[in-house]
Amino acid sequence: MWAILVVVILYLVGAHKTSSQIHKKFGLAGTSYELISTDLGKMKSHIRLSRYGVNGIPDAVFQGKKKKVIIVGEFKSRKHKKVVRLYEFYQLTLYLGHIQARYPDHAVKGLLAYADGVVAISYDKDVYSGLLQLSKELRAARASNKIPDSRPLHRRMKVSSQNRALTFSTDK
Repeated sequence: MWAILVVVILYLVGAHKTSSQIHKKFGLAGTSYELISTDLGKMKSHIRLSRYGVNGIPDAVFQGKKKKVIIVGEFKSRKHKKVVRLYEFYQLTLYLGHIQARYPDHAVKGLLAYADGVVAISYDKDVYSGLLQLSKELRAARASNKIPDSRPLHRRMKVSSQNRALTFSTDK
């Protein structure tokens, strides 16, 4: 009996330690945000996002304890160097759009955590729609063997309208 109780306590302490490390990685206070899903560390995600044939599992999803806000976090092991790569931004934007559909009564925000800091990303509904349109174009191109518009999204529309303070790069 005591052995089971000790194992349960050790598990809960380990899970709390991992949770607080994830909060710290994204610069969030555990007193303000509850970690509701993660794909980092020993914990495994409970939220798989799938919409319009576009799927993914975010590294972390937090819910505000007092406010109706959902924060989606994505961790990148590289250093930020004051540049957000477009694919990182697009990945997080897709997650934000999918989460907004799941939690329509919540505000959604994104965080890109790098080895040397955290960058906030505002949800841009227009960029999200543009990314979904690219997905439709890809399916149509595969069926017809014709590319309808070969320009990348950042050449078709202003992707920084909701995130003007960010510097984007197409480098991988």
